[in-house]
Amino acid sequence: MITIRISGELAAADAVTFNERAMGEVGQGAPTMVLTAPYQSFAERFAPIYAEAITELETDDRVTGKFSPPYAGATRYPSLAELFALADSERMEMIGAFFAVDILRLFLPETAAGARWAVRSVDSVAKKGDLLELRGVVEEI
Repeated sequence: MITIRISGELAAADAVTFNERAMGEVGQGAPTMVLTAPYQSFAERFAPIYAEAITELETDDRVTGKFSPPYAGATRYPSLAELFALADSERMEMIGAFFAVDILRLFLPETAAGARWAVRSVDSVAKKGDLLELRGVVEEI
């Protein structure tokens, strides 16, 4: 079960949406969102998405003959478990570049007629004990 809080207040999952093209458009003083979900359930759903993306990145690297580090200092692509063991800045560099929208799609609809909030940024995605915690900024729509 997921829990979403907007500025500390509980919000229904169908009250929050996102639009990939509108990501990054954050107004000053925008409300914060914290989404939590069981990490194991998330990992089971995200693992095939992650594995497919890493395979594509490795294929691109072989074709170009050049490794593009997913975060500063990387010498290879991390496993999913390794990704969530990285320092916040390294993990978010990789998630921000490749996976923020994929992760949002696991929890939120891209269109919701009755939505009140739209995610504008994903600032943190971390494993906190048995939970996945996604933090970001939303805008009232």
